[in-house]
Amino acid sequence: MLERSPLKLTWPYNDGQLPLPSSWSRVWPKHWLKNKQIVRSLICGGIFVLVLAFSRLDYSWARPVQAGIAYAFSADYDLTPWLQRLSQTMLWESDSERPVFSIQAKAKSTMVKQPMIYPVAAGKISREFGWYVSTIDNQQRFHEGIDIDTSLGKPVRAVLAGEVIKVGEDKNLGRLVQLDHGQNVFTLYAHCQEILVKPGDRVAQGDIIAKVGQTGAVDRPQLHFEMRIDGRLIDPLAQLRGSATK
Repeated sequence: MLERSPLKLTWPYNDGQLPLPSSWSRVWPKHWLKNKQIVRSLICGGIFVLVLAFSRLDYSWARPVQAGIAYAFSADYDLTPWLQRLSQTMLWESDSERPVFSIQAKAKSTMVKQPMIYPVAAGKISREFGWYVSTIDNQQRFHEGIDIDTSLGKPVRAVLAGEVIKVGEDKNLGRLVQLDHGQNVFTLYAHCQEILVKPGDRVAQGDIIAKVGQTGAVDRPQLHFEMRIDGRLIDPLAQLRGSATK
């Protein structure tokens, strides 16, 4: 998707005829408008003020909408999927901005140029990338990567050459390892039985970096594989099918 060029505005508005007080530049620094988080916060605040004002209108035509607003603010919501997403986002280590809900399901425009290999030589895709409805609580969840069912202890391979930047353990993902492949390409391998590398190690494509395990919140041996390009979650299967060799 093409991004629009940001408008170059001076805030507060000044046509150049009058000098601005120096205190104004301190109240509204120019770089604020370039900070996405601040802009989003201002937009959210504006929406909240509008909703609050609308909810207090004393007109008959506004009452159905007010009832809907009241329901939206009083209904019980399960925030677990979003909290899980946030906690897993914190596992990633990248110098680029890390948008929590920035997801790129169709990765045709950001395909990795070099050919990839599959992280395991054989297995079955048990869950693909994207939204799904949980069979446990019937709530929507977002699956950040793909799950590959395979045999316990099977070698886990680096899909591309790169550097090990994180080795750790997570309650849901179990033992995991993350690789930086350069050019803002990152991969994550989880539910491992054993990690065979350490942070700072350089690995070649195809090097054995771990063994398939059953650690974390899983009931059978499998590999959870995630991929990010330019700070966005990418469908690994689309990448693998587009360029990978076994």
